[in-house]
Amino acid sequence: MQMYRLFVYIAFNTGARRSEIIALTFSDIDLDTGKISFNKTAHFKNGSPAVLFDGLKNGDSERIEYISEYVVKLIKDYKELKEEVVKKLKWVKNFRLLRLESVEDIKIMIR
Repeated sequence: MQMYRLFVYIAFNTGARRSEIIALTFSDIDLDTGKISFNKTAHFKNGSPAVLFDGLKNGDSERIEYISEYVVKLIKDYKELKEEVVKKLKWVKNFRLLRLESVEDIKIMIR
């Protein structure tokens, strides 16, 4: 649930498209300044659950948006939780902000 909440807050704070938010990585976010760099997009090939990443449709679409302190806190909390899970389960780290774990997650995000 925390992932979906974060998705909605980022969308409302930045006006970003869902494919841009799904493609975010932690390295796209500067938690000290509250800046998010949108420089890629996610898409799904032939309905496959595999997420593919490309640059934005138009190079001029790359942009930086600012988020509120509250959203920065949500991201920090989510990152901390995600790092704990990765450590406990010994997963290989996936640095995407919003990792889609299942086909159902993908369906929810792309509606």
